[in-house]
Amino acid sequence: MKLFKDKIQEAYEPKLNNQTVLHFRQLVSYIDSAISDTFKKSGDDRAQALVTHLLSIRDYLSQNISENGLRVVLLNEALNIISELEKPQLEEDDKKKEEDLIETESSQEIDLDKDL
Repeated sequence: MKLFKDKIQEAYEPKLNNQTVLHFRQLVSYIDSAISDTFKKSGDDRAQALVTHLLSIRDYLSQNISENGLRVVLLNEALNIISELEKPQLEEDDKKKEEDLIETESSQEIDLDKDL
């Protein structure tokens, strides 16, 4: 039953996070008002309004894409900095473990020599 429950949960799990849904709702609301505004106009004014609204949507989407890309770059940089800061500590820990292992092996060899 657990496998069945997990499969159902996986199949119906939301694919969009709350932030994305909020952005989509704002975009839908803007498009609705843009369509309403465009239909109130006629001729060249209608065409100009339509182009203006499409360019606004394009700018909004481009801005969000750029912001997301910047966040990814900043996150990767921060993780790289943390890895670099951890690296000397990890190397020191590895060196200490290696020294301890050599010391343990040496003491075991000495004990074996005494037994013989």
